[in-house]
Amino acid sequence: PDTKGVLDRLLALRAAHPHAVFLRGNHEVMMARARHDRAERRDWLSVGGDQAIASYCPDRRPVSLSLIPEAHWEFLEAG
Repeated sequence: PDTKGVLDRLLALRAAHPHAVFLRGNHEVMMARARHDRAERRDWLSVGGDQAIASYCPDRRPVSLSLIPEAHWEFLEAG
């Protein structure tokens, strides 16, 4: 339920340990693809993507992919 917090933590770990290897799972791949593909977005939202986006807006305002920081997208898409 705290995708934002997890990605913030992973980015901090990468900064502290630049040679660390991070593995992407199917949800991370789906999230990265959801950014550019409506069908992928629909699939991702149906398996927890809605909760992932909600972690970026704790004040319950309308959720949107635009709330996700570019650094998070870069981490997910870097492979």
